Amino acid sequence: MVSIRPARPAECETVADLHERSIRALGPAAYDAEQVDAWAANKDPDRYAIEEPGSHFVVAVEGESILGFGELVPDEREVRAVYVDPERAGEGVGRRLLAHLEATARERGLERLHLRSSKNAAGFYERCGWRAGETVVHETTGDVELGCVRMTKRLDGG
Repeated sequence: MVSIRPARPAECETVADLHERSIRALGPAAYDAEQVDAWAANKDPDRYAIEEPGSHFVVAVEGESILGFGELVPDEREVRAVYVDPERAGEGVGRRLLAHLEATARERGLERLHLRSSKNAAGFYERCGWRAGETVVHETTGDVELGCVRMTKRLDGG
């Protein structure tokens, strides 16, 4: 049974490893090798906002295994991350993480959220009711650019 709970500081290294593995496994569907390498580089365990007061950082777990993670920054009305272990992609883990982040935003009175999606994940967000907008540039390590999609979702059903 998959459950969603707040991430713990001791899990930062596991989260960083999952983040990199997810990018390397799923990123090539939309980006070339140079872009994937730059995107996956430098996933430093100390850079995850697990304990930051303005961040709602959660993990999807099954038993002791971390299957994915997500981050909501309510003050910015932004979903910053939804990543899933590539071996569990397509099993609903990402959908559960995203639904949890959206429910948390609703509980905090937010009516709309935005995010910046990688091109390989845009279809996932659209299936979850998000609307694609303009293409934006995300700069990675070594000034390699990734085209990303700005997406929005109204949480009040409108």
